[in-house]
Amino acid sequence: MRSVELTLLSFTYEKDSIGQEIKKEKRKKIPIIKQTSIMFEEFYEANEHGLRPEARFVVSALNYNNEREIEYMGNRYSVIRATTTNPDEVSLICERKVGNVISESGN
Repeated sequence: MRSVELTLLSFTYEKDSIGQEIKKEKRKKIPIIKQTSIMFEEFYEANEHGLRPEARFVVSALNYNNEREIEYMGNRYSVIRATTTNPDEVSLICERKVGNVISESGN
């Protein structure tokens, strides 16, 4: 079963009492307008540049503020590219992450 929302992840850095930078994660759940597959041509073109797009999410342009990571159904994704499909929607082409790195095996 597919989820009807995803979580946008943004990060800020704050200094602690001894001056070390601490990464803070901000999470914002938003509804998904639709989820579609990656087209073959787009997949192979991205693969030539070392990228492995796995999912495309269409969200409201009002909710998206250039976040570079998302979470969907327990998996983290990097936003490879965000395109405006029309004035109200943004299409996010995403690559799955494993831990803090991009997935090499596609799993």
